[in-house]
Amino acid sequence: MRHALIPAILLVAGSALAQPPEWGLVISPAFSKARLARGFIVGYAGPPLWSGNLIVEERTVPGFSLEIFREKPITRIKHVSVKTALGFLTGGSYQHFDYDYANSINNIVSIENRYGYLTFDCLAKYNILIKNMTAFAGMGPHLGYLIYSQETSKNLVNGENTQRSFNFLSYEKRINYGSHFATGIRFKRISAEVFYRSYYRLHYNLKDGRRVFNYGLAVAFYFQKNKTESK
Repeated sequence: MRHALIPAILLVAGSALAQPPEWGLVISPAFSKARLARGFIVGYAGPPLWSGNLIVEERTVPGFSLEIFREKPITRIKHVSVKTALGFLTGGSYQHFDYDYANSINNIVSIENRYGYLTFDCLAKYNILIKNMTAFAGMGPHLGYLIYSQETSKNLVNGENTQRSFNFLSYEKRINYGSHFATGIRFKRISAEVFYRSYYRLHYNLKDGRRVFNYGLAVAFYFQKNKTESK
């Protein structure tokens, strides 16, 4: 999948030959989750740490991104444009543990990890004009600089719920990267797209080898409509 991003990177380099750019703001309500990286497995201790049937439930957590973007059509490649963006993105993961709390020693109920990134994103888009709208699909790389990493665990101790939070930012690798895929439709100065972003590097506190990814809906507002765009 990462090798498929090479053409998108080359298109970014070729955008210097493009027509005048458009600028805008994109807001992305999203969901975030973590999945096991290839080559990893998860093992949990048995009794007395966990007594009874252990059920681990992965849940999504809310996230969002806010970015300023610049989009340029490429003159030499028909229907293709390059969109670059700078902004902020949040994400994370959530695990809920269901087992016999009363007869277990390790009474963890849930663990939530939250992350915040400063982001740089590049998306090579293929655009198709449909009547007075433009449908598009795109792919490209993105980089993230981690500025927030916190884990919150909830425990059941002697029948009482307790909560603890840990800041892991000093232990993290601050630079992360991944792939971005999107498809959507544009009408005049507004576009909407569904997207998927993944982070390749594992976070420090996801010791079981899970990688974080985001998916959701992005709404973009163009400050000025491109004069060269077909009407």
